Amino acid sequence: MIGVKDLSGKAVARDVLIIVALTAIAGFFTSLAMPGKLGTTEYASIVYLLSLVFSTIGFTIIACFSPNNRWRQLFIVGVLTWIVGGIINIPFFGLSFIGWLKEIVFFVVTVSIGGAFSYLFTTSKSSVA
Repeated sequence: MIGVKDLSGKAVARDVLIIVALTAIAGFFTSLAMPGKLGTTEYASIVYLLSLVFSTIGFTIIACFSPNNRWRQLFIVGVLTWIVGGIINIPFFGLSFIGWLKEIVFFVVTVSIGGAFSYLFTTSKSSVA
C-alpha cells in the first residue's frame, strides 16, 4: 500500500500547476475565439466545456506520470486544484462561494475520467504479473 508520505511534494505541485495552466489556457482560447462575449451564457458554456476537456487530458497525463499511486495522486491534486481555483476565481473572476463549492462535481468527473483513461496508456506495476 502506498501512503501519502510516498508522494512527492514537487510532483503534486507540478501536477496542480498543469491543471491550473490547462484551465487558464481554456479560458484564454475561449476569449480569443469569442471576443466581446465575456459574461454571456454561451461564453460560460464554452469555457466550461473546454475546461472539462483540458482538465480531463491533464488528469490523464498526471495519472500516467504516477501509475503506482495514480488514484491517491489524482485525489490530492484534484482537491488542491479545487482549492487553488477558489483562491483565484472567487476574488479575481467573481465566482460565488456557492459556485466554487459546486465545482467539486467538475473535479470529481474530470479526475475519474482522466484516471480511467490513463489505464489505456499505462498500467500499475503492482497489477503486472
